[in-house]
Amino acid sequence: MAAGSTWIHKTADNQDMHRSGGGCRFCLLASVSPPPGDVNRYPTEIDAMIRPASEGDVHRIAESLVRLQNIHADAYPSIYRRFNHADAVTHLQTSLSNPDITIRVACDDTEVIGHYILATESTPETMFKHSQRFGHLHQIEVDPRFRRRGTAKILLNDVISISGKLGLHRVILDVWAFNTAARGLFDSVGFTLFGSKLVYDVKLLQNGG
Repeated sequence: MAAGSTWIHKTADNQDMHRSGGGCRFCLLASVSPPPGDVNRYPTEIDAMIRPASEGDVHRIAESLVRLQNIHADAYPSIYRRFNHADAVTHLQTSLSNPDITIRVACDDTEVIGHYILATESTPETMFKHSQRFGHLHQIEVDPRFRRRGTAKILLNDVISISGKLGLHRVILDVWAFNTAARGLFDSVGFTLFGSKLVYDVKLLQNGG
């Protein structure tokens, strides 16, 4: 993800990882029928099932949060802070009890191999804009051992299905410009450019001069 920010809109497996927080914004208008239940099974190179995350999954997902946060901190140390596993666990435990946050995991027969975090968000009506209610995909990742098997794409398809079930007609996400593989993944399932955000880093004058 990188300095220039692009917003994206739809009328998101090779990288299999994404963390929101800047860069490009993609958006999808979800027009799918809601799934009949909360557990979905998808055909991939591995037999993958997607289900709601539980307390027992927190430590595995926390490993991913720390891993992705370190990638962002390496790329933009002036923006992103580092945190440890315990911090991530506490954050996830709080998120699991938040009705506006959906955390779902992809599993094979024995373990969690990927996950996503989707928040239901809204903005109020203003003089300039209508009120909005939408899904914000904060994070999606597949365990590095299980990448390039189609799991990221089925997670994204599940995001779209669950969004339909929640009555969300739009899903947005942000991706830094440097993450070209993730951008290709999002393109492949229908996320499209929604707008752009540009950044200029100002060099402050020293000593009033």
